[in-house]
Amino acid sequence: MTKVKYDYPSAKEIICKTCKLKNKALREDTRTADNVNLFKLLAETVSATGGWIKTTEAMEIPHTGCLVQVTTKQRNPDGSWAIAEAVTFVPGVVLLENAAGRCLIKAP
Repeated sequence: MTKVKYDYPSAKEIICKTCKLKNKALREDTRTADNVNLFKLLAETVSATGGWIKTTEAMEIPHTGCLVQVTTKQRNPDGSWAIAEAVTFVPGVVLLENAAGRCLIKAP
């Protein structure tokens, strides 16, 4: 998996900056438990001129399959972001991580 470099912020940077500005009080009162990074990024596509970001992430469920989440973030004319997400279960696959990146493969 080849990393593409671009000069504009990543989806995570945009969302984090938005959360910090809009939800400061909420963040100060929020606690997390266990591993909050169970989903692993498979792919991210960004269009600076089109004002959109698409990501695909997966979370492996041992001996069962993977949950796959796709997210689309679209910049609105007022500068805010509209976010749409979908999650589905893919049975019989595992998440493979190697030097080339991450992908889903049929379980052995």
